[in-house]
Amino acid sequence: MEVASASTTTRKKHLHQVHKIEASTPDLTQKKFKMNFFPQASGSNELNEKIVEFVAEFGVPFHAVEAHSFTNLMQLSNKNIKLPSRHEISKEWVPLTAAKIRSRKKNVTEDQYISLSFDEYSNNGRRFLSAVCMWINENWNKETLRLSVVPLMQRATADYLTELMTSELQKINYSDVVAVTRDGGTSVRKTCNQLGYPST
Repeated sequence: MEVASASTTTRKKHLHQVHKIEASTPDLTQKKFKMNFFPQASGSNELNEKIVEFVAEFGVPFHAVEAHSFTNLMQLSNKNIKLPSRHEISKEWVPLTAAKIRSRKKNVTEDQYISLSFDEYSNNGRRFLSAVCMWINENWNKETLRLSVVPLMQRATADYLTELMTSELQKINYSDVVAVTRDGGTSVRKTCNQLGYPST
């Protein structure tokens, strides 16, 4: 018994001659993956800053940038892409990126009336004070900016929290603080009173 060929050409010929079906070949150029979301520049400042922002946002260890899997991922769009080492990330690009973020943060609230929300939390036995400021922009949309996350080096008394918040607020330009959202802790309530801000 003769076995029919299973090639694509044979199947197309069979469909056309026997079933009068014209099989078209799909345009594979339309199926190509688009890699525009990958950075194209090799060793660019923008690429390095985006890597820093990524590892910071998700708490990724710096040595991950030297992992083969990360390199392979980034090389999908550019085989010659030059990635920073973990030492370049920690010694050079973290300070540079942090400075740029501080500069943007300083002016983003300029001349704005802002509200604050700050709270104490702990992580792995360490205590921190997190502060967020909010305001309404010219389009009447709410904007939010994380002002700071600072470690608490001593007991969170009202005097200590007042000192910390005063220091952090000096890092941005703003018109006035109109209100503070807080928890019910005695120290936080007293802090708001010492700062002279109405709070709820």
